[in-house]
Amino acid sequence: MPKPKPVTLADVMITDELLQRSARPANLAAENQAMHILIRQMVNQPEIMLKSLITMALELCSAGTAGVSLIEVLPTGEKVFRWVAIAGALEQYQDEVIDVDFSPCGVCLERGIPMLYSYPERYFTYLQAAKPVVVEALVLPLIVNYQSLGTLWIVSHDEQRRFDSEDVRMMTSLADFTTTALILKDRRTQELLSANAALEARIIDHQKAEMALRESEKRLQQAIAISTVGVIFFRTNGRITDSNETFLKMSGYSREDLRSGQVRWDKMTPLEFMPQTQQAIQELLTLGRTIPYEKQYIRKDGSRWWGLFAASQLNDDEAVEFIIDITENKRSQELLQTSEERLRLASYAANFGTYDFEPQTGQCQWSSLLKAMHGLSEDTEITFEQLPRYIHPDDHDRIFYLLNQYLSPDAPGPYEHEFRIVRTDGTVRWVIDKGCVFFTGEGEQRRANRVIGVILDITERKQAEAERNQLFQEQAARKEAERASQMKDEFLAMISHELQSPLVAILGWSRLLRTQPPSPTMLRKSLETIERNASVLAKLISDLLDISRITAGKVKLNLQPVELISLIETVIRSARELVAAKKLNIIWWEEVPENVLVLGDLDRLQQIISNLLNNAIKFTPELGCISVKLSVIKSQVDDFSCAEISITDTGIGISAEFLPHVFERFRQAHSSGGLGLGLAIARHLVELHNGTIHADSLGEGQGATFKVRLPLLNNDECDVKV
Repeated sequence: MPKPKPVTLADVMITDELLQRSARPANLAAENQAMHILIRQMVNQPEIMLKSLITMALELCSAGTAGVSLIEVLPTGEKVFRWVAIAGALEQYQDEVIDVDFSPCGVCLERGIPMLYSYPERYFTYLQAAKPVVVEALVLPLIVNYQSLGTLWIVSHDEQRRFDSEDVRMMTSLADFTTTALILKDRRTQELLSANAALEARIIDHQKAEMALRESEKRLQQAIAISTVGVIFFRTNGRITDSNETFLKMSGYSREDLRSGQVRWDKMTPLEFMPQTQQAIQELLTLGRTIPYEKQYIRKDGSRWWGLFAASQLNDDEAVEFIIDITENKRSQELLQTSEERLRLASYAANFGTYDFEPQTGQCQWSSLLKAMHGLSEDTEITFEQLPRYIHPDDHDRIFYLLNQYLSPDAPGPYEHEFRIVRTDGTVRWVIDKGCVFFTGEGEQRRANRVIGVILDITERKQAEAERNQLFQEQAARKEAERASQMKDEFLAMISHELQSPLVAILGWSRLLRTQPPSPTMLRKSLETIERNASVLAKLISDLLDISRITAGKVKLNLQPVELISLIETVIRSARELVAAKKLNIIWWEEVPENVLVLGDLDRLQQIISNLLNNAIKFTPELGCISVKLSVIKSQVDDFSCAEISITDTGIGISAEFLPHVFERFRQAHSSGGLGLGLAIARHLVELHNGTIHADSLGEGQGATFKVRLPLLNNDECDVKV
């Protein structure tokens, strides 16, 4: 058996797939909100920014785990990665260390680009101890001025969650914030340690203080060098005293322009944003900081760009401000607004309304057309609690049951249903609702957080369908009437024929007896013929009267306990002559104890069994076999038991096409005489006894089986009935 091929690093690295995967839509609103929070913490609380940042990475990228790994040198001189901050499923591994030279983070830093791994424990075997399993890991390097600090990473534990280029873009922005947070955190720590040492020992010489100051300034310069965050030092009179290169690139100015005093925030701010800027300056002077706000700046070439600004007071006359270029985000928002406007126009053209519902808050947003569809004015506020009043009462329970199903964690998302709405003027309209539920989280944490859909008025279509259905019903009724008329004509023809045959025989023999003296042999034959045909007439008339009473609901049962074994034996004895005439073999066997009792009408029960037995005799050829069986069937669900009478023959059988119609009145598969009422009468009489009757056949020439089931009486019931 060949040895399995060893797993290589190339087997677990799938970075190239990022270019092939479809990028998920950017969540600009959530991204902007996160930037506001991070800017605020960068100014006021850089020491907690790292934990906040990985928590945001977890949410923005819908990851299972997010973390930061920093390079650390142990006392032994060994270089390791320490997981200094983790959020999510692997949070219990915080502060763990791994080898720099044999780790996904080490490979990422060595190559200096984002890396994507698939099931990395196949190669980095020490990761096999991590639970839950790492399905994919996206790792980004943290590098400032060619100095490697560590990595920022996110992990998926779900086969359905695969990372794409949008995750890389988002994580790249967060990586820049991470390096800033690390540098600022180290700077403040260094300053506090230096101050504490000066206060305690007071022996730090001027040279060490200068070195610490230079180191602090160096770290500050590293923070200022971040490529995605602009930093300016400014005064409230409008002058910008210093900035990093990122801000100069954003604004289009040079370092010379800055030194010459050409770069001023009051000149760069458009007039329409000056009131907002003056309010921020007042807030800075009062509170020592500003809440992050958005505005435009004018570049040196006259073009404009959008920025997210947050400032902090340094001293009485100087402040520092962090700026993020959000021009692309704003452009995307404008495109989104344009798209929404197109959707609004399309909805008017197609005459459908749109809605947006947040299940967790209950907030609802309806388009103007949807409000008009319900007879509401455009300024009407809609809440979830108001929805029942607009749904037809007959549809209310069904719609809210479906809504609960759509919002359940295991629901697929898309949905479609039809229902009726009630307008404010009381009119009822039919609508079709098509939408989709969007979920967050995975597994037990999966929750519906947004529902978006469209509603189209289909009242005219429903009316057309109703008219068409009414037409179909009228056509069906007309066909049924024609069929009934045809059946009546066929029935009259059949009954005329069935009555004529025995009457002709009776009249013929009667006239013969009257016209000439009969011999004893002729007299006996004549009387037998007259009696036999009179019995046929009596049976025909009896069947007609029975079916008439059944149709009119006038059949009355004389209920009493009936013992089935003796009843069946009586029916078999009465059919002995018919059986002997066709040389048939009847097998009678019972699988029951003595005294099998049912509550029923003795004569009607005998009629049921006789009809079934005579039917078997009629359609079984000579030398055939008929089996009559009595058994007791006990229910596995409750204590209910019933008697089952089964009559099986080896006759001509029943075709699969005719089998469903075998108990219908006047229906016969073969023209073999009779009115075709025997089985129909048997079915009605069985049902009057709260029983069931069933026919089965493998097909023509395969015989048939008829089974009758009747509820059994126990001894207590028998005493009460008697």
